[in-house]
Amino acid sequence: MRYKNFSINHLKQVLDELGVSERELCKRLKGKDTHARLQEILTPKFGHQTLIDLANALDVSIDTILEVQEQKSDIPNIKGNHNNINSTVINNDIATLKSENESLKMLIKEKDLRIEDLKRNLDTVIKLAQVGQNSDR
Repeated sequence: MRYKNFSINHLKQVLDELGVSERELCKRLKGKDTHARLQEILTPKFGHQTLIDLANALDVSIDTILEVQEQKSDIPNIKGNHNNINSTVINNDIATLKSENESLKMLIKEKDLRIEDLKRNLDTVIKLAQVGQNSDR
């Protein structure tokens, strides 16, 4: 799926389909006492958080708000090294994750040994306490 540029005209069409006015949308986004207009909310610095806020305010998916280009095939268009399985970036990430995984396993093993040692010490203390109680009688 490919997305076109976000446009206010498409958003207005979505608002018309949902039966929500621009003023009502602005109130949902900025609060009841706002005087903001849609053009002030959708500034050139329009980012993902504003898009998420729009989707939440309208209770629709983000795909509904964005214009979608029709594809000729079912295969998504992916470019770059994201589809290269033997990429050095992926190999480095895998090596890093494997080493981190190994160090976490070693840490767990060390903690297990410490727990076993503490259990043995506790058993010894309990036995000494029982011997001390038996000798007091």
